[in-house]
Amino acid sequence: MQYLVFDIGGTFIKYALMNEELDILEKDSVPTPLDTQENFVASLKNIYEEYKDQIDGIAVSMPGRIDPYNGYAFTTGSLLHSMETDLVKLFRQFTDLPVSFENDAKCAVLAELDKGALQGVQDGAVLVFGSGVGGGIVKDGKLHRGHNFAAGEFSFILGLNEQGKLGHFALSSNTMSLVRKVAKRKNVPSSTLDGKAVFDLVEEGDEDAYAALIEFCDTIVVQLYNIQYINDPEVMAIGGGISARQVFIDTLNDRIDVLETKLPFEMTKPRVTVCKYRNDANLIGALLHFKENAIQ
Repeated sequence: MQYLVFDIGGTFIKYALMNEELDILEKDSVPTPLDTQENFVASLKNIYEEYKDQIDGIAVSMPGRIDPYNGYAFTTGSLLHSMETDLVKLFRQFTDLPVSFENDAKCAVLAELDKGALQGVQDGAVLVFGSGVGGGIVKDGKLHRGHNFAAGEFSFILGLNEQGKLGHFALSSNTMSLVRKVAKRKNVPSSTLDGKAVFDLVEEGDEDAYAALIEFCDTIVVQLYNIQYINDPEVMAIGGGISARQVFIDTLNDRIDVLETKLPFEMTKPRVTVCKYRNDANLIGALLHFKENAIQ
């Protein structure tokens, strides 16, 4: 059996033809229409038409607070046209095949639980750094979704922002936050930098960029300690594009050690590792979810 799997993001709709063994046979992407739901559905339908004679079902990973059992989106991240949407009804506009829907970061958790960084872990967490801070919690060896399907939505943890005012973890610890910190230290417009350029600077030994990375990681480490004492995970797996840069993981671990020396009493230290599945995690997790929770 083969499946069409969507990983819908705010910039691109990634899609793949996958088999029962979770192998990716083909994959590609198209820009995500953010203007209207009609254009969004048309884009999905065009991709479906290409594969409809080869597939037995459709699995979807997407942003937002998703009811994965009934296929309902309460929120949808930057896909503002599809908030409060019956996703099953949306897909029934062009297919009668079985479908499934799950939050993108929770799909990443499912992938890491299956054969990734959290395989065999009873209590864990995944944090995915990108335009926000997605994630998920593992409890008793399973993905924990919570009463409102919001468990692990680390983006919405409150803390102080760059101006010292109350703000969300997503805004203080997303990739653009790091870019802004580097731009400020180097006195250049943030529009002249991106995540790749920042980490290139760090790896080249740029002192301003490294100082900004330390500041960035210090903000994250405080929340890692908070998560440690809320969920008591055995390990936290870090994902997102910047997790591919070893200097980010190394600096996180260094700053965990530094904070440990400043604490007034002994605390359990967060253990950090890297997600295994990186860019394909959402696709793999979406299909794993489909296999257990397909909606006919």
